[in-house]
Amino acid sequence: MKNAIGLLFLLIISNNLQGQLTISEILYNQPLWDNDLQYIELLNFSDETIDLSQWSISCDISLPSLPDIKLEPNERYLISSDFNAMISLGVVTDMGEWAPNDQIIGDPFFLISDSSGETVVRIDYDEDLNWPVAPRGVAIELCDPSLDINNGMNWALAENSLFSGGNELLGTPGVVNSCFETSTSTSNTIAADQIKIYPNPCYTILNIESDTNFDSLRILDMNGVQIFEASNSQVIDVSSLQPGFYILSLISGQTTINRHLVKS
Repeated sequence: MKNAIGLLFLLIISNNLQGQLTISEILYNQPLWDNDLQYIELLNFSDETIDLSQWSISCDISLPSLPDIKLEPNERYLISSDFNAMISLGVVTDMGEWAPNDQIIGDPFFLISDSSGETVVRIDYDEDLNWPVAPRGVAIELCDPSLDINNGMNWALAENSLFSGGNELLGTPGVVNSCFETSTSTSNTIAADQIKIYPNPCYTILNIESDTNFDSLRILDMNGVQIFEASNSQVIDVSSLQPGFYILSLISGQTTINRHLVKS
């Protein structure tokens, strides 16, 4: 439980960050094929270049001084535990690497401070506060950089597959997050921050909150085979599903929003 002072500090930091820098993606639960691979992604969502020279990251990982990086508007910067593993996944964006003895253990917690030592980003993951719980090898993504990064409802499990040999990782390191918008139409789009799906993982009842009236809600297995369909509904009983990974497709006109669903 956070005390009142901690929550006030959290709100002050969050308000100071609007329109600047955020942590937009975290892989904290390593894939089965690489017990060391983790990463975080920084995003400049302002209209100005941010000079990260002499900035620092502390808590779960320790980087006393970031390299001489100037992050352009809408540009991303990755920091990982294994530079070569990220390259093998096809990641081509600018990257840094943290020390081999650093590791995200348990709930991710980061502080990012600027060159003056002032804390400008604070993120404190808590799986008991509606945060998505990532299976191994699945990153969590911030669905809209303008939203509060310390509200778990603003994050979702990544849906984009990356491969290293025959090994799969779900994430979007260095590119637009899969939860921001997944659409088959360029004229009728739905922002992901309009959709809340919880709990996920889910055992019995899945809740869907959205301002959009979807024509159809479908659940597919990971091979793309449809196993469930309903008309516009805000509650789905998934108790009959076998535990595992599924795809929830929300369809409105020519637009389809896909989200990963984990049945516990």
